[in-house]
Amino acid sequence: MKSSEVRRNAILGAAGRNGIISRSVLAKRVGIPRSTMYKRLSNPGEITISELCQIDHRLRLTDKEIIDIVRGK
Repeated sequence: MKSSEVRRNAILGAAGRNGIISRSVLAKRVGIPRSTMYKRLSNPGEITISELCQIDHRLRLTDKEIIDIVRGK
């Protein structure tokens, strides 16, 4: 699996665990503009630390999910 897929799956998996079923709702819940969220999910390697912190705060990422997003493995 490509690193971008690992990152995307970690974010979307956490979103699903929190009952978020669409990328638009995810963007709103995290507080990131929808267009930015779509870009980040298309190319998760460009997620900023600030955005990762926002995602973690709202979705309560597991340690494994954080590592998957950061390392892409």
